[in-house]
Amino acid sequence: MHVGLIMDRPPSAIMLEVIGRLAHWGIRMEVLDADRALVNLGELSLAHDWYVLKGGSQAALTIGGMLHMAGAKLLHSYPTTVILRNKLVVMQALQEGGLLVPETFLVTRAADIAPLLASGPLIVKPNDGRREEGVQVVRTPEDLLKLNIPAPILVQRYCPPDEVCPVSGRDLYLKVYRIGDRIFGTRRVWPRLPAGGAAPEPCPVSANIEQIARAVGEIFGLTLYGLDVVVSCGQPHVVDVIPMGSCDGVPNAAQHLADYFREAGERFA
Repeated sequence: MHVGLIMDRPPSAIMLEVIGRLAHWGIRMEVLDADRALVNLGELSLAHDWYVLKGGSQAALTIGGMLHMAGAKLLHSYPTTVILRNKLVVMQALQEGGLLVPETFLVTRAADIAPLLASGPLIVKPNDGRREEGVQVVRTPEDLLKLNIPAPILVQRYCPPDEVCPVSGRDLYLKVYRIGDRIFGTRRVWPRLPAGGAAPEPCPVSANIEQIARAVGEIFGLTLYGLDVVVSCGQPHVVDVIPMGSCDGVPNAAQHLADYFREAGERFA
C-alpha cells in the first residue's frame, strides 16, 4: 500500500516514527512537500492508494482539492478540511452543535473592533491562521494600532483561564486529541513559549471534556483531530479545532497514529 502525506513543513519526530512503523507493516507513506510542488494539471495522476492532507498552506489545500476532483481517496475529505481551515465557520458549526464557545465576531475592519472592548479584552486571530500565528490579545484601542490581519478577522471574547502556569505565569489551556476511538488530553501554555520551552504535558480528561471532544467529531464527521479548550469560570470553551494536529504530549502517539492509519488503509482497500 502506498500513501501520500501532503505536508507544508518537514515531518515531526512523531510522524517520522509513524512512517517507520507503517513501513514495518508494508505500508509505504511518502511525504509530499506541497510548497515545493511542480504539477502539470494535464498530467495529474493518482500515484498513491490514498492521501493524508496534513498541510494547511494554500499550496497544500490546492493540491488536496485537485486530487479530490481527480477522484483520489483522502483520509479527511477535501470539503471538510477546507471548513476546518476557516475558523469562523468552525465556530459557527460548534455553536450550532450546542457546544460552548467564546462570544465570537466576524470583523472586516480593525477599527470596528474598538467598541467591543467596552465589555472587556478580546482575542484577535487571522481567520485562516495556523500554529497560533498572528493571535493577539487586545485590551485597549491602542493595541488595535498594532494589528496587521487581513479580513475577515476572527474576534473572540477573552476567557481568562482558571489555571495559569506557576513558572511562566502564562495561560494554561487543554489541547485534546482524538485518535480513532481514544481521547487524549495535554496541557499547554499560551502564548507559546520560545523553542526549547516547556513541552506539552499529558493530563487526565474529564468525562465532560471527553463528551465535548466526541461531539466535535460528530459535528464534522471525524475520528482524527484536535481541539483547544479553555476552562474559564469552571466552563470549558472550545476555541479551535484542527484536522489532525501534532499530537505532542500524547503518550505513545506514534503507535496510536500508526494503528489508526493502518486501519484506515484497510477501509480504503
